[in-house]
Amino acid sequence: MSGRPADDEDNIVGVAVQALDELQDYVDEATHDPWPGTRTQPRPHGRIRGSMLHLWYGEPDHIVLACEPVPLADILRPG
Repeated sequence: MSGRPADDEDNIVGVAVQALDELQDYVDEATHDPWPGTRTQPRPHGRIRGSMLHLWYGEPDHIVLACEPVPLADILRPG
């Protein structure tokens, strides 16, 4: 582990994945297309690896759209 409590990591990933889900709903409602998929909406996912938050749509073995990794230092506040 990275020294962060597992609950903190779960919360960070959970909030980020929820944000991807909300964005997906917004785009879908605005365009009536299953963004970012072509036939169905791929599920949003996230994972912390080292000091980076990785976010994507699709399954880990079939990523449809990946976001640029986010450094956790940009998310976490000291203390």
